[in-house]
Amino acid sequence: MSRELPIFPLPLVLFPGATQPLHIFEPRYRRLLSDCLDGDRRFGIAYASPDAGTDPAPTPGDVGCIAHILTAETLADGRSDILTTGEQRFVLLEWLTTDRPYRVARVEAFTDAASEPAESEGLATDVRRDFLRVMEAL
Repeated sequence: MSRELPIFPLPLVLFPGATQPLHIFEPRYRRLLSDCLDGDRRFGIAYASPDAGTDPAPTPGDVGCIAHILTAETLADGRSDILTTGEQRFVLLEWLTTDRPYRVARVEAFTDAASEPAESEGLATDVRRDFLRVMEAL
């Protein structure tokens, strides 16, 4: 089922179950934080390359993670320090046009299909082998 979600493009990847501290200082993300705290305390973090310019944006089809705000401390100058935890991954379906200063997208949450332990072991062995080849080449 799809939902509307505020998106915070960042040059990092949030995983379900992982915590992520953030320092909020831009006015548009201060507003995002305020709106989230007034609502369900959730927004999306989607990877945006730091080389993408001053206003990076993920593209439809990109994957992100729903961040749940655990704590928020507003500083005297209006900036905030927050602690989030990753809840569930999502795929960005489309950008929505809104009057808000931050990006909002229609997203669809998903969970990974369970895999067989033997399959994971085989993949881990392949990754280890390829990593060692790269290290030897360096």
